[in-house]
Amino acid sequence: MITKEKLIQVINKMPAKFSIDDIIEEFVLLSKIEKGLADVESGRVYSEKQVAEKMEKWLI
Repeated sequence: MITKEKLIQVINKMPAKFSIDDIIEEFVLLSKIEKGLADVESGRVYSEKQVAEKMEKWLI
């Protein structure tokens, strides 16, 4: 979950002037990173072997 503090940190790292699109892009990136970290903590990940097997099926 994203906290207000994390959003404030993102805003504070932005330049003095930025577009709404810029900040939305940063927030989306932060959200995806947080989701990925939560997936890792919950064990919702694939091993290298599983990824290789899936890629093999896709590439054939």
